[in-house]
Amino acid sequence: MSRSADPHFPTMAWRLELGATALLVIDPQNDFLHPEGWYGANGVDISHMRRTIEPTRALVQSARAKRIPVIWTQHGFHNESDGGLFLEMRPFLAEGGLRIGTWGYQ
Repeated sequence: MSRSADPHFPTMAWRLELGATALLVIDPQNDFLHPEGWYGANGVDISHMRRTIEPTRALVQSARAKRIPVIWTQHGFHNESDGGLFLEMRPFLAEGGLRIGTWGYQ
């Protein structure tokens, strides 16, 4: 596999040790990435996050083709009382962003 020819990163080849490698995809959720998600709908510039969608999709497809396990995470809250510092830093989420079981959490 090789890294994208992004001008910020050099292109480089790297080897995977099959059987000892997994791909971890962290928080690819609607509230973060979709224009109608909680971040985009509240005026947060999500363009830098949206740029990750297609490269991530390609990387997941490549990992699956090589039978590399893909592990997905989701970040969310039941309500504003369990958001702690995350919600203090992002008060716009207190009204409903990243709520477990919602479209935005998916």
